[in-house]
Amino acid sequence: MNRERGGIPDYGAADHALLFGLLAKAVCEALGEPGEDIVREAVIRYGLQRGGRMRRRAEKDGLPICTATYLLYREYCLQPGQFASRTAWNDQGDMQDCAVKCPWAETWKAYDLCQYGAVYCRNIDAALGRGFDEAVVIESKANLTEGAPHCDIWFRGTAHHQSGDTARLNLDQRARLPWVYHLAHLYRVFSDTLEERAGGEQTRTILDCARDDFQQITQKENSCGFLELCGLDFDGIGDN
Repeated sequence: MNRERGGIPDYGAADHALLFGLLAKAVCEALGEPGEDIVREAVIRYGLQRGGRMRRRAEKDGLPICTATYLLYREYCLQPGQFASRTAWNDQGDMQDCAVKCPWAETWKAYDLCQYGAVYCRNIDAALGRGFDEAVVIESKANLTEGAPHCDIWFRGTAHHQSGDTARLNLDQRARLPWVYHLAHLYRVFSDTLEERAGGEQTRTILDCARDDFQQITQKENSCGFLELCGLDFDGIGDN
């Protein structure tokens, strides 16, 4: 198995999906009906922080803050064949993105976590857009996780416009962050949100449950190595 620096596992999108699903499940099982509100709050906070990082990176690179630039600064890379979608534009310049294959949806289905993953699908894209700029409006109308034949996500406005000279920026190296960073950020957001909403004792119990389940399912050496990065400043631009 490939290893990231310091013996941390070489995580991927499936690990990110699994960790989210197990965290959300632990929250909902421990807290009942209020748990879904807490999960939704965590997703929105996570999206706003990620979108904010993307904006700060784009500003540093001198690009216009618009939907087209947002699309350039997505922070993760997927393996070939993991994701497939088709795009189209309407007469108003809105872009429709229809995903027909998604590692998040596949992972949640494989581990019976779709009811929790659906909270992510319904909320993450709008939060990412708002974090980048209030004018970046993204609407999720349907998703694979809840059984739709494809995701139906609309990027309102200027998604089809060009964002200037981007070849010089080497975004695949500078804008994409390793999966260990994304898992650490996700875990930290859940920890912070739970601390605020449920208190320290319940937070520890819930996180311990999710972490144990993650380790048992993945069976990776140092499965929870992402915890080493949970102290990072996730509002920064990710170069720390």
